[in-house]
Amino acid sequence: MRIVILAAIALTGCNDGSPPAEPAGRAAVRDFAERDFTAVELDGLDRLGIRTGATFAVRAQGDATALERLDVRRDGDTLHIGRKPAKWRWTGDRTPAIRIEVTMPSIRAATLRGSGDIGIDRVQGDFTAALDGSGNIIIGQLRGRQARLNLGGSGTIAAAGAVEALALSVGGSGRIDAPQLRAGSADVSVAGSGDAVADVNGAARVTLAGSGSVTLGRNARCTVAKTGSGDVHCGG
Repeated sequence: MRIVILAAIALTGCNDGSPPAEPAGRAAVRDFAERDFTAVELDGLDRLGIRTGATFAVRAQGDATALERLDVRRDGDTLHIGRKPAKWRWTGDRTPAIRIEVTMPSIRAATLRGSGDIGIDRVQGDFTAALDGSGNIIIGQLRGRQARLNLGGSGTIAAAGAVEALALSVGGSGRIDAPQLRAGSADVSVAGSGDAVADVNGAARVTLAGSGSVTLGRNARCTVAKTGSGDVHCGG
């Protein structure tokens, strides 16, 4: 790993109810040597960009103090990204969000816990995304045989592309926003006030409990089990 000090910057912002971020000091860049992973997990408020490339690379940039607290490590085939515990636990980690860029040949799973963001340029093959919190996972192009998108909390998972079989699960008030993700079949479960949107061209099994909604397009042939005031929109 290496740290390159760049310049002084000033960052503000924190809108998730946690303690206000400290003013940022020196900006820095930090490179990590981790490689040979096919899944990525992000914990916390940081911003993660994942792009497909021939070789592995992991780089973080932002406030130097925040970078010192960054915890990046590989466990099996998974790259874990998070923060080390703050020195003063009762105040939490008040350093600002930082930006992490990951390059990898292919990705099979992405997990986000917290208020951060994950952006993925493209996925080729079977894939699972899981979000627990108020953050966002955005997938530019998703193409493969099977995809699973699991959301708990108030965040958003967005995706475009095409898969043969799609499984969507929403628990809470969040939204799976994938009107441009086409699937040959789907299995959808929504519990709470959340929403799930996709473009299904075939059979879909829908389970809805609560006040949420499911919208699967005009070509979806749905079998529905529903309790509560929610809505299911399938077919023309």
